[in-house]
Amino acid sequence: MSAAGQERIGISEVEKITGLERSTLWRRYTAEPPTFPRPHYIADRRMWLLSEVEEWIRAQVARPREARRTNLGAYAQPAPEHQP
Repeated sequence: MSAAGQERIGISEVEKITGLERSTLWRRYTAEPPTFPRPHYIADRRMWLLSEVEEWIRAQVARPREARRTNLGAYAQPAPEHQP
């Protein structure tokens, strides 16, 4: 825990918790607007507040399934309708 009482986690832990790869995380937090919490840099290390990552996960679970179909989050497009 940090002095402020907020646990910070590194990229490896974020990958484990979210199931996302580093490149996907980078794409999401550098997007405008970001679709994943941006890291805090501490001594040149990317660190996330565990509470922010957990909140992002809760928000993903609360989103409709259709909006979660791709790794692009806010940029997800509905699947085209199948025309036989």
